[in-house]
This record gives sequence, C-alpha cells and structure tokens, in this order.
Amino acid sequence: GSRSLAARESYVFVQADGERSIIMARGATSLMDAEAVEARFGEPLAKYGHFVSTEISQVPHSGVLKLLKLANKNAVTILDLDVSPSVAVNEAGLGTMDDLIQLRKALSE
Repeated sequence: GSRSLAARESYVFVQADGERSIIMARGATSLMDAEAVEARFGEPLAKYGHFVSTEISQVPHSGVLKLLKLANKNAVTILDLDVSPSVAVNEAGLGTMDDLIQLRKALSE
C-alpha cells in the first residue's frame, strides 16, 4: 500500500527555563526539500509572490533556505522560528546548526 504522509502527531518540548518547541510528526512536509520547493513554488513565487511565511519546525532546512532565497528575489521574506535551534537540530533532525546559520544569513541577502 501507499505510505501515509499526513502529519497527525505533534510533540511539545518544554525546557526547564519555560521555553517550548512544537514539532509535528514527519509527514508530507518532510518532503519539502530544496528541489521540491523550487519545483512547486519557484515560478508561482516569482510571478505572484508578495508574502511568504515558513518555519523551521516541520520542513527540512534545505527547503526553508531555498524558499527564503526565492522570496528574497521578490522582496517577500518571513521566517518563523517556532522551535529552539537545539530542538530543530537534535530532536526534530531537520538539519544542522550550520544550516540554521545559513537560514539567518539568507534573511539579509
């Protein structure tokens, strides 16, 4: 049968200092890497994009970075850091700390 890709579960990590991160179980969003973002959003964003919002809690960092770079070409950049860097890298396994640094740099390119 086909593999289900719906994100049906969420995990909330609460740190001792009260900071929290919400991670969705990997589903269809786990497929949104740089290649998928370019294929699905490159042309529409260039033609019609005015505003883009993305976050690092569900999408591989390569996909987020690609979207930010595409958005910068069209003056539409928003990044939702709805998860702490350590959770994004460790528990969620979305990328590396170096990836997060590249995401931050992409906002000012």
